[in-house]
Order: sequence, then structure tokens, then C-alpha cells
Amino acid sequence: MLDDATVNEMEQSSSLNNAVDGDIDTEADVIIKAESHFNSNDLQEELDLLETGQFDAVVLEMDEESALQASRSTFQDCIVGFPLFLFQFVYTSVLPLIATAAKQNVDITFTRETDANIINELPGYLPGVVQGIVISLIIGVIGFSALAVMYTDVWLVGLSLICYLCIVIIPIVIRQIRGRMSGEQNRNELMAQSVTQVIQDTDGGRVLFPVGADHASPVSARLPSNIESDTVPVANDFFTFSALRQFIPGLLLSLVLFFGIWVALAGITIISVLVAA
Repeated sequence: MLDDATVNEMEQSSSLNNAVDGDIDTEADVIIKAESHFNSNDLQEELDLLETGQFDAVVLEMDEESALQASRSTFQDCIVGFPLFLFQFVYTSVLPLIATAAKQNVDITFTRETDANIINELPGYLPGVVQGIVISLIIGVIGFSALAVMYTDVWLVGLSLICYLCIVIIPIVIRQIRGRMSGEQNRNELMAQSVTQVIQDTDGGRVLFPVGADHASPVSARLPSNIESDTVPVANDFFTFSALRQFIPGLLLSLVLFFGIWVALAGITIISVLVAA
């Protein structure tokens, strides 16, 4: 006859595996759920895992300010948050996870306090350099648009668009660089530290960590040797009908927003120049 501990372990294993239709190590301290940020199937698996009641905490790969819809008050926040704003139609909302975690009395932790940390934690004078470059690009968007009207030169319109595109790309590039830097600057290292701290705070409780698929293995490799982890793969590969069906409509809406903002900025500048003339 099975003892109570064995029965309990079997029940936990069954509920966790049913949530993702896979094989999860019930002894793991942290379940890393690899995800495509745009895929609602990954979000559903994460919700199903939380609803098993087998987790003490969830760590979310995002800033606390955005999750709580607090206002961004610094220029650095705006720099990092602008691409996220543009691609809001691509990303799935984290609010269902927060609501489910609260319902299950699961502790919620975020990997960073604000988006500004991505820039502010760069070494030396780099935070100031990044801000200076972005300010110059904003001036470029406005300035080249004004010059395009004055000299009726389509190439100047193109330069305005390139400046605008660089404003969007810079924070994305910084994120990628932070994922490849060594030591405390490495984003994967910082996320692993966040997960480790949460496990310690919950006295060894089980933690769910939904994270972008590219970060899953690097974060797992950086966890201390005394913390056991298991990784659940993404629900769908990117080049599948199910994934592309969700990604492409959101991308198209984001492109409309991207060009709409640029046209508005350039249009206001052009009208101002014409009025002044």
C-alpha cells in the first residue's frame, strides 16, 4: 500500500503534467516555462500550471511598473518602453497571469523594478551616451522633416524615417547586448538571481518562471547547483500555422501604429514649417 507522501507526489505529478500535456519533474524547485511572448497557447499553459495550486510564487519577466500600470516618469523608461508600446498588439497580456496568481494566493515577483534599469545598469557613461543618441535622433526626425519641406527633397524624408527607426531599434539592441554581457550586467544572470531570491524567500517553495524561449536555458544554467529546475518547452514552434496565425495580425497592427506615429510627428513638423513660412 502506498504511503501518503507517495500518493501526494503522484497527484502533484499528474496535475502538473496534465496542465502542459508533458512530463514535469515534481522535485524541481523552479519550473521554467519557455514561451513565445505572442503565443496565447503558451499563456494558457502557464495559467493551467498556476491553477494546479502547486506553486508558491511566480516570477514574471518584466518590470513592475508596467505590470501595475504605473506611469513612466523618466526619459529612460520612455526609451525602453517605446518599442513595447509599438508592439503591444504582438505581445500577450500578462494580466491574466497576475489575476490567476492572486486568486491562487501565489506570490508575484518581477525581474526588474522599472524599464529604466535596462539602460541605467549599463557600465560607466553608457546610460548618458544612450540618452544623448536618442535625443539626437528625435531632433533628426523633426529636423529632417522640416528640411524636406524647405528643400522638397524626398531623401530628407527618408533620413527622418531612419532616425525614427533607430529610436525603436536602440533599446532592442541594448536588450540583446545585455543578454550577452558577462557578470552582473547579463540579463540572464539577473533573472537567475531573481528566481533564486524568490525560492529563498518562500523557504524552498516551488516557483513558476515564464520566460522567453531564448532565455530559458541560459537562466537554468545560471541557477545555483542546489536549486533543481525543469524546463517546459514552448507550446508551438514559430513556423507553425497556429503560431503565425497569432503573430502576423498583431505585427500588421504594430506596423500601422509605427508608421502612424512617424507620420504624425513629421506631419506636425511640416505644418509648423508651412505656417511659419
